[in-house]
Amino acid sequence: MRRVASIIPLLLSSLAFAEEQAPKLDTGDTAWMLTATALVMLMSLPGLAIFYGGLAKAKDTLNTIAMVFTAYAIASVVWVIYGYTLAFGTDIGGVIGSLAKPSTPTTKLTLTNTRPATMLAQPL
Repeated sequence: MRRVASIIPLLLSSLAFAEEQAPKLDTGDTAWMLTATALVMLMSLPGLAIFYGGLAKAKDTLNTIAMVFTAYAIASVVWVIYGYTLAFGTDIGGVIGSLAKPSTPTTKLTLTNTRPATMLAQPL
């Protein structure tokens, strides 16, 4: 117990002198985010279409599947235009982002952790 108590101040002092490093672009993080986005897009569209198509009557299945694809396309466009700035823009009272720059996430390459910030503007 005494050893643990003597190690704690050393750990805390090393944290105090830790320097903040600038984020670097990591190609592995970027590749994984793009792969995960593609997998979500490939799973959600057919999954929702089959789910809602199965709930509808047989004669309305094709119409239901088409409506799911249309709703997904509209939601993707709305996210790129407005959703990104509402989620990641400068906040208004700490609750929601502003609509200061709709459909333009950034004009230069900025990093969010180790990924490009513009990658977050891609559709769900």
